[in-house]
Formats: sequence, C-alpha cells, structure tokens
Amino acid sequence: MSKFITKITPEPTSIFQRKTWLNTIVLFALLTFYFACTINVVQAQTATPQTTSTSPATALAVITPTNPNDVIITDEICSTEQADVTFKPHTIFDESEEGIIFLHRWANAIHIDTKVMTLEDEAAFFLNKCNKTFADMAELERHLRSRKYIRDAKVTSDKNGENITVTTWDNWSLMPTISFGRKGGVNTYSFGIKERNLLGLGIDTEIESYKNAQRKGYKVVSTIPLFQKQNTAIKLRFSDNDDGKQKSLFLQKSFAAFHIPFAYIVGFNDDSRDDTIFQNGSERSIFSHEINYKTLSYAWMNFNTLESLLRYRVGVTQDQHEFSDATLLSNQDIPVQSTQQPQDREFLYPWFGVEYIEKDFRKLTNVHLISQIEDFNHGWQFDAQLGLGNGNKENSAWSLWKMQIKKGFHINTNSLFLLNLAFAGDIYKDKNNRILASINSEYFYRFNNRWGFYVNNTNFVSDNQYQDRPVTMGGNTGLRGFPLQYQHGKNSIKLTSELRYYPDINLFKLFDLAGVAFFDTGRAFGGSPVENIEKNWLSSAGLGLRVYSPHSGGSHQVIHVDFAFPQSKNPDINSFEIRVQAKKSF
Repeated sequence: MSKFITKITPEPTSIFQRKTWLNTIVLFALLTFYFACTINVVQAQTATPQTTSTSPATALAVITPTNPNDVIITDEICSTEQADVTFKPHTIFDESEEGIIFLHRWANAIHIDTKVMTLEDEAAFFLNKCNKTFADMAELERHLRSRKYIRDAKVTSDKNGENITVTTWDNWSLMPTISFGRKGGVNTYSFGIKERNLLGLGIDTEIESYKNAQRKGYKVVSTIPLFQKQNTAIKLRFSDNDDGKQKSLFLQKSFAAFHIPFAYIVGFNDDSRDDTIFQNGSERSIFSHEINYKTLSYAWMNFNTLESLLRYRVGVTQDQHEFSDATLLSNQDIPVQSTQQPQDREFLYPWFGVEYIEKDFRKLTNVHLISQIEDFNHGWQFDAQLGLGNGNKENSAWSLWKMQIKKGFHINTNSLFLLNLAFAGDIYKDKNNRILASINSEYFYRFNNRWGFYVNNTNFVSDNQYQDRPVTMGGNTGLRGFPLQYQHGKNSIKLTSELRYYPDINLFKLFDLAGVAFFDTGRAFGGSPVENIEKNWLSSAGLGLRVYSPHSGGSHQVIHVDFAFPQSKNPDINSFEIRVQAKKSF
C-alpha cells in the first residue's frame, strides 16, 4: 500500500481611482451581473435541521451527443425520480471519542455549526444533476474539503444509489490571531480576529492589525457567498496602512465542478503603497506605487469527457502601475542603495484564454500537511492567456501572454513527483521585450510511515523583468537564515532537501507534530543594478519543528519553527537564526 495513501480511480465526470467614470462602469457591471444571474433566492428558515433531503425536479441533464467522448449539458426536466440527498453536518470534535476533555466540549459549545442551507448552496452543482455518479460524489467531496471551514467531507450512497448522504466535519473557524515572528531578519507581528464560517453561513471574514517587511496597518478581508446556488461570491479587501490604502472588490462565479457550463469575474483593485526592495541585508530602494486594476471576464466549457475537459475564456483588463518618490522618504531619512525607480506600466488589453485539464485525482496524506487528506490532480493541466494592447502608447505593450503547466507523477507506492512550469512575457515596440520563466519541482519519498525525504528545486529565468518584482534569493524564497531578497539577478536557482519525521504525536486532538532536518542552497545571478555583496552560492542548514492544527480553518495551518545556521562570509549575517512562520504547507 502507498505510504502516501490510496489512489482513487481517475475521477471521470459525465457530465480591474483615479478615473471615476471607470469605477462607475465597474460598479454598474457588478450590479448587472448580480441581478442578471440570480436564479435562486435563499429562503428564510425558522429552524435549521441537522439533515435535509432534496429531490429537485429540474436539473442539468445529460444529452447523448454525436461524439461519444463529448458531454453536453442543458437545462431539462429530469425524466426519472431523483436520489434523496441528506446533509449531516458535524461539529468540531466528536465527544464520544476517547481523550475528550472540557476544552473540546467548550469549543463545540461556542462553535456555530455549518448550516444545512450553506452546504446545499455549496453542493448546488451536485443537487442539480439528474444522473449522480460516484465520480460526481468524489468531486463533491473534494469541493467541500476545499472550503476553509470544513475539515473533511464524505459522500456515500446505498447500493441502488437512491439515497445519498453528505457528511461533513467542521473546522474551528473563529480564531483570535496573535502572532510574532521573524523572517529574513525582519520582525513581524499581527493580531486580530478571523472567522472562516460566520454564523455557519460560510462567510469568511478577517480583521487584523499587522506589521510585515513592507508596511504596517490594518485590513478587513471578506468572502461572502451570495446563496444563489450558483457558487457565486463577493470578495472584498480594504486596508489602511502607514504608506497608503487599498480598496478591492470582485464578484465571481467559479467552476465548482467539471460540468459547470460557465463562470465569470468582474471587479477592481485600487492600491496606494510604498514598496521596499531589499538587497545585501538592507533596503536597496523605496518608491511609491499606485496600482489601478480592473477586469471583466467570461469563461465557458467547450467539452467535458470522462478523461479531460477544455474551457475557453475571454476578457478585458486594465492594469496600471505608476511609480514615484516614496512618501516615507519625505518624512524621514532612510538610507538606500539606489534611487532608481521602476518604469510605469499602463496596460489595457482584451484577451483570450484556454484551460485544459486531464483528470487523474488521488487522495494522499503527509505530502504538504500532516495526517490530513489532501486532494491532488496528477493529470496534465494547461492554462494559457494571450492579450493584445496598443503598443504605440507609451508604457504599453503590443502583447501580454502567460502560460502554466502542471503535472503529478505517482512514480511508485513510496514516491511522488510534482511539476509546475510557468511562463509570462510582454512584447513591446520600441524597447526590449520581457520574459519570466519558472520551473518548480518537488520530490517526495517515504521510507516508512515515520520517515520521509523531500527535495525541492525552484528555478527562475528572466530578461527585462519588472524592477518592482525582481528575481531574488534569500529568506523570502525559502533560503532559511538569510535576509529578505539578499541576492539579486536575472536568474536564480534554489535547492532544498529535507529529512522529515512523522512521530504520530497529537496533542489534545488539537496539534499534529513533525520534525525536519534541512539543507538549503541557492544563488541569484546574471547581473543587478546594485552589486551583490556575496556573488557565490548561499547555503543554510538546520533543524525544525512543524505544528499542524487539523481543526483550524484557514490557509496557513502549518507553524514552522526553524533553527537555521546560514553559511556566509558576510559578518553582518548572523550565524544562527530562529525563524517562526505560519505557512500553507510542511
């Protein structure tokens, strides 16, 4: 049996502040999309049962196409009686298990369980299907597990498929946040409150005061489902920092399932801030950065077969970046290594995109998390986009393109290889073109249930990369013990190897523990406006502790405590650093 856990059969399925008028247009488009796409309205419920059964009379039906490999979706009255679907949401801790103490009962008592109406809204794409297959059930499981407030989900049916049960287990969603850390020689902190499942309605809300390597201030971030039973949501973000403000609002309908015929996104992001570029262990440059981003896009499914699917996207995007002297520099004397500012960018372009997905889904554990089910698609995934702009305009490009390729390889029962390729570029008329390519690969090998080996290789190759997004090597890229953006260059290489230990220790059913011995090495090279103090390979070694909270909702559930020993000839680099950070993965 695989040390990563079992393979599931491939999951086939049958089935954009300164221009007020522009903001007005975007707001109008938001309202238009909302009202035009509203089909179902959340009905008032005087009581929320723990289970409910649904048997929709109208659903998405499968029509037999001319090409047997194609699946065509259309709205149609289901010709046969539909399966009863029952939802059973469970609270955080099972109080019947051994080891339950007052802390777990207290957590259950103050927790608001996920409401059935929330699960029905998330599962609408499943409920609306006439023919519900086991692949559809697995797809619903994956979708529910991707929600931050749900720890696990299981969809089962009886032998005849007449009764389907959707069982979910909640995460601890209300989390006061108090964190202090150090990353790349910079102290950070944050405190506030996060609620991933407000009132049991799946509303993700975060209010936080923070300080990081770039700025300090407070922010309000929220994702609000619209309960249209179309997997639509509003995403908003507002922040007030010492260097500026941010306002962001998006309306999005996502592809929650393979058979969903269309999706869309419309919105804007206005951001005013001071950006700091670090190099050689100190600030290299500080500049003011004004961002004005607006976008409107529509995507639709071209075909969906048992093995793969193809989608197309069209849209129009405005992406403006203006740079000037930093406001912080006018208020205080901050020594910098360079006063060079990035070039302004003013892009306005229609674009066309294509997405191809090969279906090969697996359930694995102890890959990026600890003792937790993780969903991976090992099939080929291809996403590309091409936009055309007015290259005659100053600071604009004729063409903007990007592409991403992903693939997983289950080599044998003990080894796993993940590959991610990304490319992006701009084509100009009167100046050099830009290109940025990255290759990220991960290799996992399990000796046994307790010991594992991990290797990661990340490479960047660039030419005329944006100066506000430089290619760097340091604490920000995973070279533990070194300052942020320590080395600069056109290209970079980083190698990480880890010996991982999984002791199968769980503290009070709250935290899973693991240990790691690591070695990092890397280098940025190929020229930089400011010369690097150290031009050769950088390396670091050390030991670390990993603490994973399987019951907490959020995307940064793994706490890293690393004791790093960087190897450097620079006397300003400490020979030892304790690094504490919350990350998405091991």
